Amino acid sequence: MLAAMFSGRHPITRDLAGNAFIDRNGATFSHVLDFLHTGKLFVAKDDEVLVRRILEEAEYFQIDGLEHACKKQMKQLEKQSTFLNELDMQSTILSAPMKKSLRKMLPGGWRNIKCRTILTSEDGTDALQFDNTVKGVGPFLIVIRADTNFVFGAYVADTFGVPGGWIPGSRETFLFSFGDCNAAIRPVKLCHSGSGDGIFISSGCGLHLGTDLEPFFEHACAPQCTPQVYTTVDPLFSNVTLNDTTLAGRGEWQPLFTEVFAVSHS
Repeated sequence: MLAAMFSGRHPITRDLAGNAFIDRNGATFSHVLDFLHTGKLFVAKDDEVLVRRILEEAEYFQIDGLEHACKKQMKQLEKQSTFLNELDMQSTILSAPMKKSLRKMLPGGWRNIKCRTILTSEDGTDALQFDNTVKGVGPFLIVIRADTNFVFGAYVADTFGVPGGWIPGSRETFLFSFGDCNAAIRPVKLCHSGSGDGIFISSGCGLHLGTDLEPFFEHACAPQCTPQVYTTVDPLFSNVTLNDTTLAGRGEWQPLFTEVFAVSHS
C-alpha cells in the first residue's frame, strides 16, 4: 500500500511544509519505518500490546514481512503466557481478563508476581486504617469497585510513608481503569506525568496520587478523582481523553469494595 500511495497515481495529503501526511499513530508507525529500513522488528519480546499495534499497521499497509515477524513474536508470547498473563492474587473484584490486562501494565521483565492481600473494605475504608496497615509497605496495588460499577485503582512503586508529605514519587507508579464491570473491559493506563506533587502521604490522610486519585475517606474529603494533573494516558492501551470520569465514571464516588495488595516479584 505504501508503494501505491507514493507511485504518483494517487493524490497525497501534505502538511504546510510539503511533507506527506499519513494519518496513523506516529509512535507505532516509527516501528514500521524501522522494519522497512532494516528488515527487523525491534520490540521487547514481552511487549504484547505494542506487537499487536504494529501487526495492525502491517495488515493495514499490507507489509507481508512485518506481518510475519509480528505473528512469529506473538506465537512466542503465547508460549510464555503462564508467566506474562497471570497474576498470583486472590481478588473478588478483578475478573480474569482484568488480571490479564493489569499484568501487561506491570513491568514486562517481572516473573512470579505475587500479590498478597493486606487490606480490604471489610477492614474499613477510612484513611487512618489504610495508613496504619500500609505504612512501610511497597510496592503495592489498590483495586476499587465503586458505586458507578467502574473497576479501577493504582500501582504504587513507592514504599508508603517513607518519607511523608508531598513527594514526586516513582515514575513507575500508574493508575488504571477497566471501565464498567458489567461491560467489555476497556483497559486504561495513566502514567506519571513527572509532577513534583505526585504522592501525598500524611497521617490520617491516606494516599493521594496528585488529585488524580484520592481513594480513602478522611476528615477533609470523600473519595474522588480528577485525573488531569499527575498522570498522562499511555497510548498503548485505550487512548482516551482525560477528564473527571476517566477512572471511576464520575469525579466523586463511593467505594463498594476495596482491596490492597503488597506486590513482590522475582
